[in-house]
Amino acid sequence: MGGVEVHAGVSSETAAAVKRAVEEAFVEAFGLAMYVAAGLAGMSAVAAGLVGGKAQAGRPEASGSKPGEARSTSSSV
Repeated sequence: MGGVEVHAGVSSETAAAVKRAVEEAFVEAFGLAMYVAAGLAGMSAVAAGLVGGKAQAGRPEASGSKPGEARSTSSSV
């Protein structure tokens, strides 16, 4: 936030207060943006679980066999 310029006629106390206020506003806005991003990521994960979770469980590829193949339950010794 070094690009903040205060007019030359302003006292040094006021200039410092303005710069500090701008810095604090930036930090608060950045924190809010991070909370919003985290919330959106969480909602995305929930939506993906609701939409894709049940469809994935019944897929034959998930168990390691190909469609149309029966899985053998006995082991070869």
